[in-house]
Amino acid sequence: MRHHAGVTDRPHLRPATEADLPAIALVYRAASLHWDDTRQWLLERPAYLEIDGVGLLARRTTVAERDGAVLGFASCARPVAGRSELEDLFVLPDRMGGGIGRALVAAVAGRASGDGATVLDVTANPNALGFYEAVGFVPVGQADTPGGPAPRMALTLDTAHVPR
Repeated sequence: MRHHAGVTDRPHLRPATEADLPAIALVYRAASLHWDDTRQWLLERPAYLEIDGVGLLARRTTVAERDGAVLGFASCARPVAGRSELEDLFVLPDRMGGGIGRALVAAVAGRASGDGATVLDVTANPNALGFYEAVGFVPVGQADTPGGPAPRMALTLDTAHVPR
């Protein structure tokens, strides 16, 4: 993870709109290509670098912005049987480590909790495992993904302890 040395970004968080989709697509591509160990695999499969804007907006996506620039985004599914899935969490690489991801997880967790979820699940990028553990997720298994195995993690949503 690249840390934005000594800087804590306090982004403005808001629901994503259709007008955000071009900026979201840029964040998604930049964050996806950030990791050395998966970059070539993704470049050989360009469809994985495209984002479905309609699906993204349907998943209730939150953007983090500063001065009108989208720095990251996160989305989650509506809860089913008390569980919600964190489906997207992407931050511009030069902003990783500055609090944006943490703020987005808190926003998504708060929304999921407010919708009745007691657990927020995620299939984590193995490169982001330390981040997810730092915000309270715990390993619960493994998922098979097109890019290989990935950790499954869960965050228990207790309104008194939703990550901040």
